[in-house]
Amino acid sequence: MTMEHLFKQKKPVLSFEIFPPKKEAELENIDATLATLAKLNPDFISVTFGAGGSSTNNKTVELAKKIKKEYGIEPLVHAKTMEFRKMRKKALVSGASRGIGRAIAEELAKAGYDLYLTCRKSEAELAKRCEEWQSAYGTVCVAKQCDMGDYPSVQALFEEIDRLDVVVNNAGISYIGLLSEMEPEQWQQVMNTNLNSMFYTCKLAIPLMLRQQAGRIVNISSVWGNVGASMEVAYSASKGGVNSFTKALAKELAPSHISVNAVACGIIDTQMNACFSEEERQFLKDEIPADRFGRPEEVAGLVLKIIEAPEYMTGQIITMDGGWC
Repeated sequence: MTMEHLFKQKKPVLSFEIFPPKKEAELENIDATLATLAKLNPDFISVTFGAGGSSTNNKTVELAKKIKKEYGIEPLVHAKTMEFRKMRKKALVSGASRGIGRAIAEELAKAGYDLYLTCRKSEAELAKRCEEWQSAYGTVCVAKQCDMGDYPSVQALFEEIDRLDVVVNNAGISYIGLLSEMEPEQWQQVMNTNLNSMFYTCKLAIPLMLRQQAGRIVNISSVWGNVGASMEVAYSASKGGVNSFTKALAKELAPSHISVNAVACGIIDTQMNACFSEEERQFLKDEIPADRFGRPEEVAGLVLKIIEAPEYMTGQIITMDGGWC
């Protein structure tokens, strides 16, 4: 009885062990075995290699490349284990090194997504988080330093992305001060980071989603985009743009089964709001019916629920502010 017939008698074998190949012929035998498994269309194959030195590691990498190219199964390579995961969902989260973005990235890692994560400055910190999430949740996590408000930089990022199921546009900066004292360069920086970046990522992600006639886009907005804030005109204007962008793009993409929604956050306890004094923070808390700031993890939980919601829910600006605005 052939191995293929044997597998068809029962549930597909999802995990097996192979000792380090020492000769090319042995590597070809391993490849033949994986080819047989690939024909059975398993969702998950785990291949464990024993200790074999650098030559074994090279063969492991070679085999991983073959599997990805020939069978369309994404490899996840560990020190002694090479796992192949077929059709794991992939998500891009911008501004993922801290605050809301970091919480969203971890929530998606827990949910089984492979991740592309960006930050503007803290690449080392983000890479460390990726290592932690890869170890804890088994996700494939790619950290990239990228100015999301710069189109050539975003283009370079997407050259490494072949498929996307989810985009979370989270990258954002604020400016607090009188509009009359704001320099045009500062205004443009806010618009580039908060609004133009969404155009860049969506422009490049939409063709990938159209290819599979499915996708989820979630934009992180603010209650100031709904009602405006004194001393934060540029930020309010950019987030108002996020809301209109979300509603318009949702109508454009609904026939293609791609949903577009936004979360309008109230005051979330992140580093962005560390500029407020203790007295100012208390004043703000007193205005919020929930009597506290929101937590990044709460926003992340809501984002995952939006991603998992029916595609018919699209074009919505969902406010999360403790009853404040």
